[in-house]
Amino acid sequence: MSTSSLQNLRSDSTSTFELHKNGRDRTNTSRASTKIDVRSPDFVIRLLLISILFVDLILTIALVSLGDIVQQDTSFEQAEDVGSAWIQMLSNLGITLLGVVSLGLFIPYSRRRQIVPILQTVAVLRVISIILSFPSLSYPTSSRLSIALTCVILNFVELIVISVLLLRASRLSRLASPKKVARHSVYTQISQNSSDHASDLSKVFVEELDNWMLLRQTRKFLRKKYRSGRNAWALLAFMILGIGIATFVAEFKKVVTTQSPLYVAGALESMNDPSLLNYFDYGNETSPKVLLVVIDGLRYDFTSKSAELNSFLSSEVMLNDSVVLHMRAQLPSMSVPNWISILTGAPPESTGVLGNLLVPETQFDSIFKQAGLVDLNRGLTGSPWFSAIIKSTLPFLGGDATLPTSLGGAGDDSSNNADNVRCNITLDALGPRFAYNPYKLFLAHFSDVDIQGHCCGVDTKWNKKDTYSGAVYNKTLILEKIMSTVDSETVVVIVSDHGHVNRGGHGGVDDILRSVPVIFYKKDSNLANNYYQGPGFYGTEIDDMVVQNLDVAPTVCALLGIPVPRQSEGRFIDPVLRFIPSDLLNNHFKDLYYQKYRLVSNFLDTLKSSTKMPDNLPAPSLNESYPIEDYIGFVNQLLDLHTSVRDKTISSNTARNITTSIVLAIALVVASLFLMNGVTFCDVASILPHKEMLDCPSESHLAFSNRKAFIISFVSVALYYLICIGFYILAFQAVGY
Repeated sequence: MSTSSLQNLRSDSTSTFELHKNGRDRTNTSRASTKIDVRSPDFVIRLLLISILFVDLILTIALVSLGDIVQQDTSFEQAEDVGSAWIQMLSNLGITLLGVVSLGLFIPYSRRRQIVPILQTVAVLRVISIILSFPSLSYPTSSRLSIALTCVILNFVELIVISVLLLRASRLSRLASPKKVARHSVYTQISQNSSDHASDLSKVFVEELDNWMLLRQTRKFLRKKYRSGRNAWALLAFMILGIGIATFVAEFKKVVTTQSPLYVAGALESMNDPSLLNYFDYGNETSPKVLLVVIDGLRYDFTSKSAELNSFLSSEVMLNDSVVLHMRAQLPSMSVPNWISILTGAPPESTGVLGNLLVPETQFDSIFKQAGLVDLNRGLTGSPWFSAIIKSTLPFLGGDATLPTSLGGAGDDSSNNADNVRCNITLDALGPRFAYNPYKLFLAHFSDVDIQGHCCGVDTKWNKKDTYSGAVYNKTLILEKIMSTVDSETVVVIVSDHGHVNRGGHGGVDDILRSVPVIFYKKDSNLANNYYQGPGFYGTEIDDMVVQNLDVAPTVCALLGIPVPRQSEGRFIDPVLRFIPSDLLNNHFKDLYYQKYRLVSNFLDTLKSSTKMPDNLPAPSLNESYPIEDYIGFVNQLLDLHTSVRDKTISSNTARNITTSIVLAIALVVASLFLMNGVTFCDVASILPHKEMLDCPSESHLAFSNRKAFIISFVSVALYYLICIGFYILAFQAVGY
């Protein structure tokens, strides 16, 4: 074959090869001259995908914003699941950014097959987004439901369009491969010139065939390397994603519901054994009755900030017969965890209750359980959530009078109607209808202050109608009715479970969320001027006194003349100890010490701590008795020991978790580097300088490319985390929640 024929053969092969790669009847002289053709199917698919992602994002932002605008002036329902709507919007934003970045608009379009895995990735992400959007449909609301449903429909439509594009791109990628076109061109040229140049033809054929076979083997190796690397990285990514999702679900469950309690069932049963109370002298006949009022979501500063509540507390009815104390709620500053703390005296870290949802009945001892042991008449009204956590400790008849917040058709933006009915139930329980068997312990829970905090906020900057203050005023009217009804044998204890940030909401660590009031009132008692000033835990200066809501349960039990809950970590609130008969006061301090002794002993056993019980503390005994001052010292010593061991355990567990995380992170990085070096074209070793790299220009260029890619990846990830953390800090500083 002549030189001109050979050149024609190679030129024709190259032209046909480039013709196939560009998908149109055009011959390029160089692969580097490939340009974007806006008429190509590949470009159209990419453009459609970007348009779909951006339109979806814009519509989602508009729908979510519309819901928030509507929520400001209508119902509380729409604020309940605003978080799920914003999560949906953020997931759409993330998928849009991933889709746009991964599309690579400026990648040469000769690499058409790249669009297929991109579309597959976006389709999988969209399926995950649809799954994440379903929780927003599980809480039926008025307008937010239609918004969430619209978002889901848009996601399904988008998924269908992406699937169509994926099928189209897959069909384009299955066109004849370049090697087949080149081989066909060789065979064609050979057949056309076989009659004239038979002698030269075999040499050219063998030479071209060898080159083609070498090219074929090289491409096969590269394709295998690329596929194995992609599959390995996909497997690693899905493993990490699976572990991350599983960890998130486990932690999210703890946050919204419960985790395992500190004490196992056997330890709780041993501490709750009634036979251990054989030292206790019950004083039911001479002890006062207790009405426990829980105003959900009331902040401590509103005892002075609310003109109506402040005026009521300063009125003739309350001024001399009540004391108002500053109390600290527990973390997390959620309702149900703090309700259980108020009833049991145990913190959420011990009970395991961290959220409000799907909380089972507590197995911890409570004021209702202790009252039931001596058959004191007891009952409650309020949210059904309240009775659910102590259901078995209430009398079968007349114990549970809870009502849903939406009672009376007021909608979910107010529970004032329900609170008014609860008030009537409370007044009836205090009235003559139950004179034959009066309630010794009754709990009344009112919800509307908390609902207004969630719905509209506290400060008028967000709550334009000042409905939070209005709810406080309505509860003040209820308190006035209650105080005018109770007799002089009833101690009224008014508490709150948590506060609200100014914008509305709770659950965080802000001081304003934990600052709540506790108010004690007894008719004609002159409590404000004649409170208990004997030996106690908090001293005699009421203005400086800050108590814990863990103290409510033991104090209420002491007032009722019954033992304190067996898992309580609280103390007595000193000022109201004057209502306890003097001959029983030492008995209650003795009971508090014995309870703390067994609690701390079980606490050390549960943690398998090497710390032993102090030798100077007397073990519980039926016959021994000590002065009140000694019992106070014993209790303080035990609680200090409890706090010390707890802090050491937390520090040890924190160090263990950090170390484990670091080791796992290092192992993951090392495994990723080995995987990268083994199944991809990246040479990890070339990132570091060495002699061979300096002597060989090609090695130096490769090292430069790898180092550049490493720096870009590291900087990108670092910027991502810095932006996320910075956004969180700015949002926290701006909102405080």
